[in-house]
Amino acid sequence: MEYGLPEQAKARFKYLYEQGGQADYSGAATTTLYDGPTNFGLDSDDPLADGEIGKIGVAIDTIDDMEVLMGGFPLDKTFNNMVLYDSGVVAVLLAMYIALAEKQNIPINDLTGSCLNEPFQTFVC
Repeated sequence: MEYGLPEQAKARFKYLYEQGGQADYSGAATTTLYDGPTNFGLDSDDPLADGEIGKIGVAIDTIDDMEVLMGGFPLDKTFNNMVLYDSGVVAVLLAMYIALAEKQNIPINDLTGSCLNEPFQTFVC
């Protein structure tokens, strides 16, 4: 099974959570790897992204994609570990995550997780 689309990655998160593999002390836990184009700040429809979408992680282009990915998870009870290559992109994806929490009326102080700058992930995968 592939996990490059938000719907696919969410299905995997849900499956792992139901099996007890995506849980921590506070509830759900997710570790999200993002594809190359997302890591480099490219939209999936950018010609430079051709052939790379979803290869090493999930493609997130918009807040709607983030909502599909994290929809159904109570963000105030989900530890979200974001693994990215570029720290500049981390800020954009974290902003999407925070905006999604605000849309769900969840205070920012109730969010838990981490943003991991992992440059080797992109090159090894």
